[in-house]
Amino acid sequence: NGTNLIPVNVLTIKAATAAGTMGGTKSAVVLSATDQTLVSNAPLGSALTLNLDYTIPAAKSSSSDILGKPAGTYTQT
Repeated sequence: NGTNLIPVNVLTIKAATAAGTMGGTKSAVVLSATDQTLVSNAPLGSALTLNLDYTIPAAKSSSSDILGKPAGTYTQT
C-alpha cells in the first residue's frame, strides 16, 4: 500500500482440514523470501488438489507489523 508495508512473515499457510486429494507430509509454513517445503513425499500426478488455510497468528495480529497500518490493499508477488 504505497509506503506502508506489512511483512509477509505475518502469514502462516498450511494444508486445510479438507486437504484435497494430495497425499504426503504437510507442514505449516511462515511465509518468507526463502524456499520452504509445504508438502514432502507428495505423490506424482497433475490432477491432485491441495486446499490451503492462510492465518495470521494472534501474536502477529496484535503486533506493530499490522496494528496502526492504514486501510487499503496490500499485495505481494
